[in-house]
Amino acid sequence: MHACLTAMAAALVIATPLLSISASAEMQYWHYHDWTVRAQTIETGADIHITCIAYTGGNGYPILSVTFTKGDAGPPEAYPNVAVEEFPPQHQATRMRNGETINLEFDDGYSAAAKAVTGSYDDDFAEAQAGFSNPQENLSTLQAMRRAGQVEITRGQDIIYTASLAGFPEAYGKMADVCNFSTKGVIE
Repeated sequence: MHACLTAMAAALVIATPLLSISASAEMQYWHYHDWTVRAQTIETGADIHITCIAYTGGNGYPILSVTFTKGDAGPPEAYPNVAVEEFPPQHQATRMRNGETINLEFDDGYSAAAKAVTGSYDDDFAEAQAGFSNPQENLSTLQAMRRAGQVEITRGQDIIYTASLAGFPEAYGKMADVCNFSTKGVIE
């Protein structure tokens, strides 16, 4: 289970932790070019929670993700959270360092900066996340993700990952459909 890194990371609600409670859980996946959408439904008996995550990367690379939980305040009050996440193998360090500025540089000229938050969980597994807590930053970044073809994720002069945005509009639309939020301002 991924531990909360800090109050800031908790506010970002970037990744859905695996819950070890007596509940039924269902995962669904859809693929759109270089993007995958995962919807996790957890039924606790009293409530049903659905979290939608669209992501690209992984397999040893950082993950660029967009997360939204059904029932949260949606657009235009709040937009899905955009984040760069790292989960290296056990005893390996993350490329992102705590407090470091992580830049998302889009091929259409737009750029955004976020601060990295690092930590560890379980048996010395490192993790790092960099995202936005401000709705306007999330909206501007989501709009760039729709327009651009790729984004370079950098720390200083080092490119830590180049993410393709092919399929992002379709993945975002599927998230909106499953988790019941408006695509207005991003897709429409």
